[in-house]
Amino acid sequence: MKEFDLPHDPHYAFTALFWVMIVNILATGFLSASAFATSIGNVTSAGVLLAAIYLVSHSRRWLIILSLTSVPAIVNNSLVSFLGMPELESINNVLFVLSHISVTVFLVLTLIYARHANLSTIYAAMCVYLMMGQSWTYVYLAIEAWQPGSFIFNDELRVLGQLNYHELMVEMEYFSYVTLTTLGYGDITPVAPAARSVTILEAILGQLYLTIVLARLVGLYLQERTAKASPDN
Repeated sequence: MKEFDLPHDPHYAFTALFWVMIVNILATGFLSASAFATSIGNVTSAGVLLAAIYLVSHSRRWLIILSLTSVPAIVNNSLVSFLGMPELESINNVLFVLSHISVTVFLVLTLIYARHANLSTIYAAMCVYLMMGQSWTYVYLAIEAWQPGSFIFNDELRVLGQLNYHELMVEMEYFSYVTLTTLGYGDITPVAPAARSVTILEAILGQLYLTIVLARLVGLYLQERTAKASPDN
């Protein structure tokens, strides 16, 4: 199997992306009721995409792919906050899905072509898992925008009335990770056929990913140990 073109500093690049995503999750959650929530959400969301661009900056092809999806997403996300146009919100969902899927594909290829089970590989694996949750967040937002009422929220949220885009994004992000980890608290329920199908797909892929990536990392570790123990070495 040929070598995959890894970042110049893979440990720093994967670590940076992982922690920026963690900060993004915490910021959008803890500051959801703050007046600065939208601005903070925009900054951290942009930070995730910028960290992803840095991750692939060593590769001209991947840099072009990420730039074509991430830069418009960052700009459009800022415009959504100021203009609040439903049309821009729909475009925003598509752009973020495309950019997150692009990053996920790059990370998965990194795991496929990895030759060692080291800290960089582990961070790459964790980034894939978090990126899957981020990707589905915007898929759910797109479904809700396309077919309002696809998800039923609990009574407390109903009292709040119509959720704005940022508030809905926070709720969908929560639902996405709860589904990905198959916790299933039941406070948000998909009722539309499309929403149910996508939810099932996320839960299945989340479990399959954990199984496959664990087998991959263990396989790399055993392969490396066997190579070191070989008399030829």
